Amino acid sequence: MQNNQLNIEAEVIRSAFTTTEYVIRGARSYLVILHAGQCTLIEGEDEMIVDAPAQIWTPVGISARLSISPGSRGVVLRIPETILGLSIPAGSISGYIRQAIRKVIVLHSANPSLIQRMTRLFDDISGELYENHPAAQEIVQHSLSLMLIHFWRASKPVIHGAVLLPRQIVHEFLGLVELHMQSHWTIERYSKYLGVSKDRLNTATRRSVGMSPNQYIQQRLMSEVKTLLLNSDLSVSEIAFKLGFADAAYFNRFFQRHENIPPGRFRTRGVQRDGQRIRGSEFATWP
Repeated sequence: MQNNQLNIEAEVIRSAFTTTEYVIRGARSYLVILHAGQCTLIEGEDEMIVDAPAQIWTPVGISARLSISPGSRGVVLRIPETILGLSIPAGSISGYIRQAIRKVIVLHSANPSLIQRMTRLFDDISGELYENHPAAQEIVQHSLSLMLIHFWRASKPVIHGAVLLPRQIVHEFLGLVELHMQSHWTIERYSKYLGVSKDRLNTATRRSVGMSPNQYIQQRLMSEVKTLLLNSDLSVSEIAFKLGFADAAYFNRFFQRHENIPPGRFRTRGVQRDGQRIRGSEFATWP
């Protein structure tokens, strides 16, 4: 089942008399919990037979097929990249989990208690997708976050002292900004999510992109604002709300601080410049 807003799919596997096949591709990760039976993971020329109880993770970008044998039972989650990014837990383990889920993971002979715990979380997600109650997204993300932690722990990770190199810190930070800039996360929240200090995040970002984390976030916000002002019919207050500004007056001050003119005047000037270019090009085509 799929919730149109969350775009995450939860399905129960009931392969009775025929083989069921899943084609894995695109911008989705797959989490398969196999309760009974057998499946075959086919990636290119490589095939891996997996007997239940087992868990399988395939990351975004992989092309593979999952063939479920007749009589097998289990569940499968198809997770879009955006929801996955929002669901990765914060803190010091964030980098470890991000690193782990970039590759295929197969947990053979999974612990029965872990299978039960993961299935209960799947049921929670499935129920929220079906009922679509208020705060469904938050519950789905929380449940998926717990599933990622349990799965990562079961993969017996080796934890080192420093998890992220400076370039990895910046890469993860830039991705998080795209996900959370409309929520106006603080730098402290970004650094906590990445499991690094604010000073380390600041140093890595300045060396990589030539500006502080806060400057980069404000630059991205201004870029989004200008795009919406010049290429949408939304009012200034609607744009402010869309980008997470609760107060239209504060939004106007924010914009004017960066551009030295109010957003409405910026839009008017942009429209006028476009009109002049159009008239000029039309005049040039006259005989």
